[in-house]
Amino acid sequence: MANEIYWGATLERGNPFRSPRAIGEFHAGELGFGHVVLAVDDYESSLRFYRDGLGLLISDYIELDMGAAGKTTVAFLHSGPRHYSLAIAQFPAPKRLHHFMLQVRDIDDVGSTYDLCQDLRVPIASSLGRHTNDLTTSFYMVSPSGFQVEYGHGGREIDDDDWEVRTHHAASVWGHRSAPAMPVVAATHPAD
Repeated sequence: MANEIYWGATLERGNPFRSPRAIGEFHAGELGFGHVVLAVDDYESSLRFYRDGLGLLISDYIELDMGAAGKTTVAFLHSGPRHYSLAIAQFPAPKRLHHFMLQVRDIDDVGSTYDLCQDLRVPIASSLGRHTNDLTTSFYMVSPSGFQVEYGHGGREIDDDDWEVRTHHAASVWGHRSAPAMPVVAATHPAD
């Protein structure tokens, strides 16, 4: 699988992106684009690559019991104040890209998008919930390509001068329950 990483995209500061939906704004800027979670074949070599090779710093770990798939450890890595930009875990997944996350500045935008996804019958992978490590309140939807998109608010920011790496034993404080599969159908959202 090829990945491209680059620096120096052209910015249109006078014409920033505005969603066509009636939502506030995405929380990116200096923090960068949300985060990405990858399913990897070899956890230890992947960790060495991202931590030792690319220089990302460990934020924390979550040890998960995935039932029939066994136990796995998820490593969360960062390159700035956002709690994490990349997470890796060795587990069976239909896609290498497990999910990417978009963070919005207003919790109501998460709720209204959750409602909209249900109205449009977008498949929901996990219900609303709050994560143990980065404290994001979010939900997960399934993209047409088969990977998930997390849509959330309130992610933790960390300061490397006083941050302590921890190991958590659950992914969520509450919520993020698996949702029953819903077929994707064309629908219109009622006018606001």
